[in-house]
Amino acid sequence: MRPVLTLLAAWVGAAAGVPGPGHAAAAGGAATHAPVSVVSAAAAQWLSEAPVLQPAGWLDPPAQGDDWERDDWDWVARAPEAGPDDGRKSLLKAVAASALLPGLGERYVGRTRRATVFHIAEGAIWTAFGGYRIQGNLRKDRYVEWAQVQAGANADGDSDYLEHIGLWISLEEWHDIVRRDARLRFPDDPSAQAEYFEENLRYDEGDTWAWPDDETRLRYRQLRSQSERSYRNSRLALGLAIVNRLASMVDALALARQHNRGLVQEEARLQLRIEPMTSSDGLVIGPVLSARY
Repeated sequence: MRPVLTLLAAWVGAAAGVPGPGHAAAAGGAATHAPVSVVSAAAAQWLSEAPVLQPAGWLDPPAQGDDWERDDWDWVARAPEAGPDDGRKSLLKAVAASALLPGLGERYVGRTRRATVFHIAEGAIWTAFGGYRIQGNLRKDRYVEWAQVQAGANADGDSDYLEHIGLWISLEEWHDIVRRDARLRFPDDPSAQAEYFEENLRYDEGDTWAWPDDETRLRYRQLRSQSERSYRNSRLALGLAIVNRLASMVDALALARQHNRGLVQEEARLQLRIEPMTSSDGLVIGPVLSARY
């Protein structure tokens, strides 16, 4: 910082017409122009009285009665914080909007094309979800009706019942399987066999079924498999909806941060740099103070 201040003081001294060591004239000859490199007395006095520069937003307005009016310092005293009209986007609002509807956060940031992509994906996913659910319900009605007509099955049975009636030809076959398991577990204890049979009977006479042949039973299993596949696809669509929502939330957050960083880079700021300049004394090096806004 000291070399910069030295050059600054030298430049001010040259502008004020105060000669420096580089302006010493030879005896009986003309003055020789050289770059100013030493702080003159006038420049040193100017530096000692000059205020310290600070970035905009850190200075307080001067007290009443100073040379500058308070209104002249409004642009300096204004803090560079996010406000309702400064163009910045709330990260929380962007994420919450995308959580509510994928693409809404992108639209809030101003990226309408990306928002349209998420809107279309969301609409397609929920359309597929509804379509698969309807298809699954229709196919379920079909295989339940098939079981009721062909095997005399109970149409109000639960999912386990509807699965099991496709595994065995009739309720009697299922009972025979349970009795065989009981004899294998308790070969010499008839009472234990009977107890085991009652515990694993599972279905009573109201849940009876009897397929005319294996071909009809296998057709039932095919119909039920088609319905279950439709339900699985609907659950997959629901998972894609969650993924699409999370992707939109992350994307909206990144876009809002990118938008705010772009605004910060465009805010007003002071820049001090050293550049060579020409003056009546020749080529000198001095500071250049510029403001970007």
